Amino acid sequence: MITVRTAPGLHSLMPIYEGNYRSLAQLVPGLRSMQVPASFVLSDLPRIRMSIMECCKYTAMLAFSHTLVPGADRIPDLALTVRMCHDARVAEVIGYQGRSRFAAVYPYPNKDMHGVFEKRQVNLFLGEWLRFCRRGGRQTLTATGEGSGSLSG
Repeated sequence: MITVRTAPGLHSLMPIYEGNYRSLAQLVPGLRSMQVPASFVLSDLPRIRMSIMECCKYTAMLAFSHTLVPGADRIPDLALTVRMCHDARVAEVIGYQGRSRFAAVYPYPNKDMHGVFEKRQVNLFLGEWLRFCRRGGRQTLTATGEGSGSLSG
């Protein structure tokens, strides 16, 4: 018997995008009205930083970095770029480790060794990061890195 494996499409990505938006809104209340640039340390160990690169009426562009070993050249920091759409209430990873424009499904094998469902995986990874940060303490940093306090949530 031949079985056909269907690929997860947009219908399976939308709940992930919506969950990421809710997590970001809970993690950083008032994100929609913040002035740019602004940076937050969401977790000290490992150090996860979120920077607001752009904040408009309907969208926001965020950059996340995750420093695994400070000062280590052999272990690169992880980096994600996320676009939030406030009117649709979704947040999608649009860049990961310098790559962008992810296809929903890649054929396997492929010459660039992309995972079959790479777009889904990087968005699930963002959700895991945000849940990790919500469980732990967070502190805010201004755009220049001066001053710190605590975010409630």
